[in-house]
Amino acid sequence: MATLHLLPGGSFEASSARRPGHPARRPPAPGRRGAYRRIAPGVVELPAPAARSEAAAPRAALPQDPPPLRLTRRGRIVVRSGVGLLLALVVCAAVLLVVRPAVAATSSRPVPVRHHLVLPGETLMGIAAAEVPGVDPRDTVVRIVRLNALPGVEIEAGQDLALPAR
Repeated sequence: MATLHLLPGGSFEASSARRPGHPARRPPAPGRRGAYRRIAPGVVELPAPAARSEAAAPRAALPQDPPPLRLTRRGRIVVRSGVGLLLALVVCAAVLLVVRPAVAATSSRPVPVRHHLVLPGETLMGIAAAEVPGVDPRDTVVRIVRLNALPGVEIEAGQDLALPAR
């Protein structure tokens, strides 16, 4: 064991000699209370450093496992809702990527038409019966409304109508 002697002026002097008459004692572990033993006023005994082999590496501090995550009831509800929402978004994205949008037909046949100027007192039913004989006038009225993109069956005098050809 090394012994430190307090010298006047606050400095220390080390010696490895033991005091005569003192039995050898096992020193306390370094870092614990009582690791340094006071021998006399101003004299402190230090524990001897442990002999280390060259091959022994210093121990690295082992990482401690973090405490387990504990969720409250509210937290579990939030997590489950978040997972459910994420799953719903994934399903919606998959559906949108898989389903092809509807596309209008690009090849439409031109319909041969002739024009008719509406006179005062005429109705679509009368025009349909006179212009396309032999066909149910109700079907012809529907075709006239579609051809002219009319909001209904009301027409006004002076209006130009496209009629299906005979």
